[in-house]
Amino acid sequence: MPRGGKRMSSYEKLMRELSKEWLDDSNEFQSKSKVTEADMQKYATPEGITESDRFNMYLKNGLQTQLMYVAANLWSLGQTSPVDAYTSVLTGLCKKISETEAKSAVATEFLIATAEGLQRSIDRSGLATYGNAWKSVWSASKSIFGDSKEEVKAAWQDCIVSLCSEMSDANLQQLVPEIILLGDVSEKLQKRELCARLLPVLCSKLHTADSSLVLRSSSLAQDIDASVRLLMAKGLPPVIKTIDIHSVSDQLVPCCQELLSDEEEEVRAGGVVACTGLLEVIPSSHESFGLIFDQLCDCLENCPPEILEPVVHSSGTWMWAGKSCIQAGGVSKRLLNILRQFLEHTSGVRIDGRVFTQSLSSSTCSLFTTPQEL
Repeated sequence: MPRGGKRMSSYEKLMRELSKEWLDDSNEFQSKSKVTEADMQKYATPEGITESDRFNMYLKNGLQTQLMYVAANLWSLGQTSPVDAYTSVLTGLCKKISETEAKSAVATEFLIATAEGLQRSIDRSGLATYGNAWKSVWSASKSIFGDSKEEVKAAWQDCIVSLCSEMSDANLQQLVPEIILLGDVSEKLQKRELCARLLPVLCSKLHTADSSLVLRSSSLAQDIDASVRLLMAKGLPPVIKTIDIHSVSDQLVPCCQELLSDEEEEVRAGGVVACTGLLEVIPSSHESFGLIFDQLCDCLENCPPEILEPVVHSSGTWMWAGKSCIQAGGVSKRLLNILRQFLEHTSGVRIDGRVFTQSLSSSTCSLFTTPQEL
């Protein structure tokens, strides 16, 4: 706290940081003697300007502290400024992102801050609904998945997924071809991962999946990299729910069967998620139901309890749907043993406000014909 007990305002703190940057910047200011009156006039904020004009001035100056300020406070500008003023700042920020040298430490800090700032703008200020603002963010993101550091790419993946989740269906439809191309086998890992995260978003929002989406989902579930296979496995249920049963049988049943036998335990766990999605939509009379159910039980026996949890969450639907198949196949005791195995390793998971152990009987009683089996 300054002498006299007076607390610094946020503006005074910012100016102190700017003064420090003038002294530390290795390109322009090597010593205090180089901070001239002209510098002060160049970087000082005129009184009476609007918040959006101040943000644009910071973007033009290009000082790291000022850029970080814009990134951190973009969301608040969206709540207090007209849409056109906000869009102007957003366009300038996205241009600055595209011009940034991706590999430097300063660039890493800035690019992560902008991704987080943009995500806050999406969540709190409705960025995705501001006209064509989404186009600026999508365009800027293309420069990120090249030579940027891994932590930058991860932050921007989260940002783009949030953006697409909040976009209008009409605007999102425009991105479908580009999103599908992200998953091409020739693309870099981070782009294929992003595609695997976006395909479920597309299917959930657009409530449909054409053949190109199904084929891309299938190919990503068989990607050479385990992280892509895992992401796509967990994202398959929304895809499955939006396509016809013939496409499910021809494309995704074989794909899910491969996931259940994957060499990586995490991917097999993702395969469990995918297969529970299958069992929710495939009629119990369909030949695929028995095949998937049997292989799922093979995978679940003697597996870690965390792999069992997604089964617990969705088992009620497909257990009841497949009641006749399960009973006819003589696997009721096998399934019950798997559920008991889960309960031996956990005190119960909360589902819809209820602890699973309290609702176990309601899901299992419907399957078994005699109380003795329980």
